[in-house]
Amino acid sequence: MPQPQDMVGMNPRNPEQNFIFFELEIDSLVRILPGGHCYLKLKLSKSQSDEPILSVEMCISMPPPKSIARFIHAFRNMNARVVKFTASVSGDLRISTKIDHGEIDASFSDLQTNPSETDSQEETANVQLMIRNIQSLFQSFAHTRSRVKMNIISNRMAEFNIHNEDCVLSFIVGNVSD
Repeated sequence: MPQPQDMVGMNPRNPEQNFIFFELEIDSLVRILPGGHCYLKLKLSKSQSDEPILSVEMCISMPPPKSIARFIHAFRNMNARVVKFTASVSGDLRISTKIDHGEIDASFSDLQTNPSETDSQEETANVQLMIRNIQSLFQSFAHTRSRVKMNIISNRMAEFNIHNEDCVLSFIVGNVSD
């Protein structure tokens, strides 16, 4: 008889951390969810009214790591501490930050999105990350031919998947508030 599994990720002392992330193949859910042979990342959590919510992340391919590393380095040189990523289902990506005298942003359009990996009902997804948490990641891969895909669960986290020749590096960073 199989043993029950513990649910890792629940924190009864902090309602903000009461969420569980899991991955599964769509074939396992073919009777419940429509779709082909792909996977979805789902998030099940409780809402303010104690009803469970199931949300799905938005996926977007990013510009080359060298371009992102340059913007993040420039933002940090202007004393920015937090960078905001806003991705849309149409392939637009905005990277912005607030500094003492205003706001700076870089916009990219026509980036590849993978509809088989996203089932978001939202038009855009946002996440704010500490620059110090992601700067070294992009600098490390700036001079390689790596491809980067970012998965965003709005206002919760970002997962960067760096595809390099024969391996994939996943780097997950949590959202911060203003």
